[in-house]
Amino acid sequence: EMPRPGGHGEKRNWISAILASDHRWQMPWVVQGTINREVVEQWLTALGQSLPQEAETPKPYVLIWDNASFHLGGELLTIAKQYR
Repeated sequence: EMPRPGGHGEKRNWISAILASDHRWQMPWVVQGTINREVVEQWLTALGQSLPQEAETPKPYVLIWDNASFHLGGELLTIAKQYR
């Protein structure tokens, strides 16, 4: 039997960034189940490590979070500041 949209099944969530200059997705992750702060921290670390590290003139990056509780607190700000 084919799965139906909106039917019961395993929940999947998607997290990614967009490169503004050419609208390419950066570090897309598909997560089975629920996204929590630990997943976001792991993703943000992986994203930061994948960004070019230009010593002289670093490019600015903008993080946009919704008001989900897992976007607040934890180590997110510390992780983000490592890669600015």
